[in-house]
Amino acid sequence: MSTLLCLLPALSHTEPDAAPFGLHVEARTASVYAGACHYGGESATAGREALVALRFDGGSLAGESLAGASLAFVLAADANLEDESLVARAHVYVDAPRGAAQEAALLLAARRHLGSRSLELSAVEVRDLAIHDAGDAVEVRVPGVARLAALAMPDRACCKMPQQVWYRPLGEIEGPLVLLCEEFRVTNAAMHFARHDENNGFVARFGVAPGGD
Repeated sequence: MSTLLCLLPALSHTEPDAAPFGLHVEARTASVYAGACHYGGESATAGREALVALRFDGGSLAGESLAGASLAFVLAADANLEDESLVARAHVYVDAPRGAAQEAALLLAARRHLGSRSLELSAVEVRDLAIHDAGDAVEVRVPGVARLAALAMPDRACCKMPQQVWYRPLGEIEGPLVLLCEEFRVTNAAMHFARHDENNGFVARFGVAPGGD
């Protein structure tokens, strides 16, 4: 494990060799789809933690392929992560099968994906991550640390009634679907939280595969 006690700024606007694409999955400790009263009562006291998992299916950065690499951020802040001016503490888990060069490219690509929010990076650990989607079912596993089992809203109510979606995903994605997180827990050395059977997550593709629409 390597510990990097530093404050990371957003990446400069450097274009990668080929635009990364893959799967974005996240879960928050607050309902992202709910009635106004539920949101109002929860937003000031919850939503301070999140899990963001990225699976890169292709693309490259600094001459290094990102295909087959994945990464998970465990984030925590002193108030709701809705406030993008907050510095979020981040523990990062990486799975880069091609070695150190791919790991470095993966971290840069993931940092860019998160946008302008400043991160206080506490640690980077290597783990065998699992980030799967099959139909509406989504699963994320960080062995010994986190598990997320979720379903995208089958009736797409989040698309029909977008006024009840109270948060934006923590990443550069379009057209996210709300997840019903049947199981969501994180138990690493510094953070412990769990929320089950709530509409408190998002899933979406990011980027466009070559030849895609």
